[in-house]
Amino acid sequence: MTLLKLLKIDIKKAGWNLLILVLIPLIGLAILSDSDISPTAGIFVTLYCLFGGIIVAIVPFAAENAEEAGFLEMLPVKPGLSVTSHFTFSALCVFISGGLGALAGSAVSAAGGSASALYPDSMNLPSLYFSAFGAALLFTAIDCLLLTICRYNTLQILQIIRILPAFVFFFGSTALLQNMETTSAFFRILNENGLVVFGICVLSFAALAAVSREITVRRGK
Repeated sequence: MTLLKLLKIDIKKAGWNLLILVLIPLIGLAILSDSDISPTAGIFVTLYCLFGGIIVAIVPFAAENAEEAGFLEMLPVKPGLSVTSHFTFSALCVFISGGLGALAGSAVSAAGGSASALYPDSMNLPSLYFSAFGAALLFTAIDCLLLTICRYNTLQILQIIRILPAFVFFFGSTALLQNMETTSAFFRILNENGLVVFGICVLSFAALAAVSREITVRRGK
């Protein structure tokens, strides 16, 4: 069985959850339509979309169970290929949610002003978006790695692992936005090195995917 066929299975597993990727940008815009648009509202919408993307991204991992694993073992699937499929699905979800979030965020920023108004130097919003995409990929990879390690564990543990990285990403990022005056140096670093941050996170995602695959291969599942 090829990676593409496994990816199709993961997409079918996600089912209606994929609608979240489309609905969250609309919900974010609806929330902002009833309030004053702040200079950072566009970035907030993007982070909100990426938050939803992280949650949807790990659905194939969360939907697994021991019975399904036994069924997959009967198929001509190389050990570890299912995990590679899960990571591929996760990356696609993050990029789709990030792309939709960037479009919605750019529209909001154009309507309400740029975040650069808060700083003496001009802020590069595309750089911040790249940093947000990279951070979302990194948190997704961490989530997938934890789910790989705790595969077929108790439901309570899996539920905590499933939501914790997404909430840490979202609330951590929004906390930084709400305290921009005290974290301006950090944002200037992101402004100058957004693509570098994104590249590092992409490499980290690939490395964690390789680690997860190796764990699965050694387990033989």
